[in-house]
Amino acid sequence: MDPKPGEVVLLDARASVQFAGTRALVVRVIRVEERPPYDRWGWMTGYVLDDVGNATDRRELYVQFEGLTRVTSPLQTVARRQRVPESPTKRNRTARKTTTGS
Repeated sequence: MDPKPGEVVLLDARASVQFAGTRALVVRVIRVEERPPYDRWGWMTGYVLDDVGNATDRRELYVQFEGLTRVTSPLQTVARRQRVPESPTKRNRTARKTTTGS
C-alpha cells in the first residue's frame, strides 16, 4: 500500500518488528517521503491516534509500506492491540515462585 496524507493506517509487525504485539499503532498519515531509502521501505510522518481517534503524538516512522493496513475507524484495531497472553511455561514459573515462599 502507498500511504497518502489523510489516511489512517495500522502499523503492526507486518510494517516493522518494532510495532509487534501491544506496540501496534494507529496513525493518521501527514506526509510520506517521496524517495524511499530502500525498496518497499520508507519514512512517513503521522499522528498516533488513541482508541477513539484523538491524536496523541506526532511521529516520524520508518516502515515497510506493504505491511501497512488501511483503517476506516481506530475502534477497529482495539481487538488487535489486546495484550498477548503469557506462555504456559512463564505462568508455571511464576506460580512456583509464589507457592514456595513462607
